[in-house]
Amino acid sequence: MTLASFDKKFKQSLPVWIILMLFLGFGFGLWKPHTAQSLKSWIFPVSFVMIYMMCIPLRIDALVDVFKKPKELLIALGMSLIIAPIIMWPLGSIFFFKGETLLLAGILLAVLVPPGGLTAFWAGVLNADVSLALMVEMSALLLSIIWIPLGMQLMEGAKVTIDFLFLIEKIVILIIAPLIMGGITHFTLIKIKKNLRVHIYLRPLFSIISGVSALLIVFIALALQSKVILKSPMIIILPAIVALIYYVTTFLFTGWFALKTLKIKFDKAVPIIYATGTKNLSIAMAVAVVAFGPKALLGIVGAAIFQMPVASLYYKHLLKYKAKNKL
Repeated sequence: MTLASFDKKFKQSLPVWIILMLFLGFGFGLWKPHTAQSLKSWIFPVSFVMIYMMCIPLRIDALVDVFKKPKELLIALGMSLIIAPIIMWPLGSIFFFKGETLLLAGILLAVLVPPGGLTAFWAGVLNADVSLALMVEMSALLLSIIWIPLGMQLMEGAKVTIDFLFLIEKIVILIIAPLIMGGITHFTLIKIKKNLRVHIYLRPLFSIISGVSALLIVFIALALQSKVILKSPMIIILPAIVALIYYVTTFLFTGWFALKTLKIKFDKAVPIIYATGTKNLSIAMAVAVVAFGPKALLGIVGAAIFQMPVASLYYKHLLKYKAKNKL
């Protein structure tokens, strides 16, 4: 099995791995509570490695292509960074009762973060505009450095004490530093081999390491919160319910809005739909545990479980739409 095929299967089965980590982390936290608490110091370095690995394949120089498709790009960024949080905000506010504001902070982070590599993945399997998907991912990543703390302040500032400068500092460390290091690694690999072949071959490896790091963060967070979860199982169930409602609503609305209302061509609409519906939950996890603590990450767990399955179901819907309209 090649690295690329393993990476593909790993991504497809990610919800299963996340559920497994939930149970393993929960069990470990109850079995070895003192050892579990010592794992807290691992959260930051594991988060850094996770984001660094996902930044290595990025081509920052490709941003010059942004100006070739400004209309679709701006629509995608608006839908992904503004409309998605607007859909989630009332859902989270309705379901999360008083005293569970950290869960709300986590679930809001899950939609404030930029879209991840899944946008380009789904654009590729649907024969849509992959270059637009990549431009949306990169542009949103850079904008998120300011948008994440600003969005949290606007939507959650009245309920959770948010140190705006502290949050920006953590995002700089968790996004800008790995982004710079990833860019240096990217160009170093190309320079050493004088071509892109080694970089293309290693790309799945970077993705796998990043994914495993995300699973480790889930394991550690559950181990740290196992006693809390045992006393109140709803802190896991509520985020899952909110996430399921959110993803179904977001995909249906975004698909209708892009294809029917705006009448955007299918190949351009797909990146817009998936940039709104699928987010880089690895970044959300890292920011949640570093800025708010492990409990905030529990708000993202439901999103991590349902994002891929709902995206896959909507993919089948788009296949039927594409065949019906002979696109």
